[in-house]
Amino acid sequence: MTPSTASRILAVLFLISGSLSLLAAVSGWDWFFRSYNVRILTGQLKRGHARILYALIGLVIIAAGIYTWTNIPE
Repeated sequence: MTPSTASRILAVLFLISGSLSLLAAVSGWDWFFRSYNVRILTGQLKRGHARILYALIGLVIIAAGIYTWTNIPE
C-alpha cells in the first residue's frame, strides 16, 4: 500500500466518523448517547451540552479528514 492510498483511507475514515458524530448530535440519537463510550466523555453533562460537544467533535474530525485528503503526498 502506498502512502497516498493509506492517506486516502485515513481521510475517508475521518470523514465517516466525523459525519456519524455530527449526525448523532443533530438528530439526538438515543442509541448513540446511551453507549458506554459516549457516557465516559459526557457522563456529567446534560443531553443538550453533550450534543453540542459531539457536534464540535464531529466538525473537528471532518476538518481533519478534509485536511488529510487535500494534503496527500503524490
